[in-house]
Amino acid sequence: MNTINDHYYRLKELLKIEKEEDFTQHKNYLDGLTLQQKLESGYVWQPVKVMSTGYTLGGRVYVLLEKTKITNHPNQLLPGRPVLFYTTDKDYEKTEIKASVYSLGKTNIKLILNSKDLPEWIGNSVLGIELDFDERSYKVMEKALDDVISSKDENIINFKEIFAGIKQPGFRKEHPIEIAPLNASQNEALNYILSCNDIGVVHGPPGTGKTTTLVQTIKATLLKEKQVLVTGPSNISVDILVDRLVNAGVSVVRVGNISRIDETILSHTLDAMVESHHEYNNIKKIKIEAASIRKEAFKFKRVFNANVRMERQKLKKEAKDLEMWARDIEDRIVSEILDNTQVIATTLTSSANQELNGKIFSTVFLDEASQAMEPACWIAFLKAKRIIMTGDPLQLPPTVKSTEAKKKGLDITLLERYIALDYPIKILKIQYRMLTAIAAFSNYYFYDNYLETAEVVTKRVLNPDIKPLVFIDTAGTGFEEQIAEDLKKEMYLSRYNEGEYFIIREHLLQLIEKGINPDINTIVIITPYRAQVRYIQSELETDSKLSKYPIRVNSIDAYQGQESDIVIISLVRSNHKNDIGFLKDYRRMNVAMTRAKYHLALVGDSITLDKDPFFKSLIEFATEHDSMHSAYEYMY
Repeated sequence: MNTINDHYYRLKELLKIEKEEDFTQHKNYLDGLTLQQKLESGYVWQPVKVMSTGYTLGGRVYVLLEKTKITNHPNQLLPGRPVLFYTTDKDYEKTEIKASVYSLGKTNIKLILNSKDLPEWIGNSVLGIELDFDERSYKVMEKALDDVISSKDENIINFKEIFAGIKQPGFRKEHPIEIAPLNASQNEALNYILSCNDIGVVHGPPGTGKTTTLVQTIKATLLKEKQVLVTGPSNISVDILVDRLVNAGVSVVRVGNISRIDETILSHTLDAMVESHHEYNNIKKIKIEAASIRKEAFKFKRVFNANVRMERQKLKKEAKDLEMWARDIEDRIVSEILDNTQVIATTLTSSANQELNGKIFSTVFLDEASQAMEPACWIAFLKAKRIIMTGDPLQLPPTVKSTEAKKKGLDITLLERYIALDYPIKILKIQYRMLTAIAAFSNYYFYDNYLETAEVVTKRVLNPDIKPLVFIDTAGTGFEEQIAEDLKKEMYLSRYNEGEYFIIREHLLQLIEKGINPDINTIVIITPYRAQVRYIQSELETDSKLSKYPIRVNSIDAYQGQESDIVIISLVRSNHKNDIGFLKDYRRMNVAMTRAKYHLALVGDSITLDKDPFFKSLIEFATEHDSMHSAYEYMY
């Protein structure tokens, strides 16, 4: 007989499969690369120099490091990721130390070391940083699933029964309110959330003001609740919310790593707020004294006798007592800060941080829930009396590396499970980003034509001579995809298409000639393939006509949640087998096609794409709306 917990036991098995696959891919890939390849792929920074050091919460050491060679290589050392901080000098007994990336700038990076002391080699050797395998995330997800299975808490049992379809979510009658900045569907969503007893979901398609609605809803919730937890699947998603909440006048503490070095975000981190406390100087002095005593205790002694041993033990105890004193003061300050803030903001994984141990929240908000694996959600939801999820299940799903785990449903989110049970949800229906012609295909294919374009958007004009939507067809040109030879050791093959960039370049030059100003009008080129990103970036750097403009190039996945005046999509795939690879993930294309505000151009081979039902429909749509153009128009 099946029980509710069977689902969570199954998730544990799938998570184990995913962890093994992730570790195998990580190890096999990095082990097969030379140092130069690691540098060029962004998995290693070397050499780096120390800019400053200090102590963080819990007595761990931080180091601020700077690149000594500035390159345009991609970067895999993102905030929250585990790394190895190392020396190339092999004369030391221990040449590396585990750490995590706290924050990232253009040329510098701040690491939190898994240590109370700086390594002895830090000041006099070549230093580097290399991406490490992220085992901690799996451990906290595994623990969360164990806790869900064993929990006797009434709230958790209630959540499990609702997600299993055994019990309906509850709602209470509330006097509706209306917030002036919100439109009708946004106010409906706000009032719906305020009336939820246990679980609620807001579906926010692209450009519909999901974040704006969420911020106003959190403010309204805080009129009745002292404090809430706000989470997201990534540091970027959380930091966007922190920025918006602070601007809305809400008191926020950011716990965990941050996505960028930004003054607003930095000043609201728990570390920064502790450091600005009037007692912090005392903590700092105590920690420095403890470190000095511990260093003295471990000094090399030529003669090691009973007296030396006793002296060493005495010094170690003195250092430990000082550390405990500093920690007691620090814990009191942390508790004071956390108890007196309206919003604690953190990623799902960081909601397992020690500072939040034992805390229960009246409401836990999860933004971008469509990108969060279910085991990760439960890390935060175990702290909840009420759960509110926002997101769009028709945009990018969570990243699952194991084909087996994906086939068995590890990428199915709690948001999707809830919606599939046909429970009441609210959908935001007015979009403020795209001209109607740009939104039209996604609206038809994904959203059943219920999206409306705000009147203020319909009045926007970039240039009357520039169509909002064009599909530039490369069929018959011979512009075929190529596999990047130097990336053949990648976990996934990556492709590029030189001919498509030629057409993109000509199209951009035509747009500029017609009157757009790339210094004012933001332009981004996005593509599903990293090799194409790299190829286009390298071409733009040496282009005498385009290199002077701030044209961005990015992958579709990395560009989710962002927008630009002009978006050009390079689809890359062109072959005789009509193989379109992971272009078959239509949610990825939905993301790509809904980033543009004024002008969207797609460049691709209709013959390769037409055999797929989604792209066949897209090509027919573009043809019907007089948006189909041949690449030959740009070649002569």
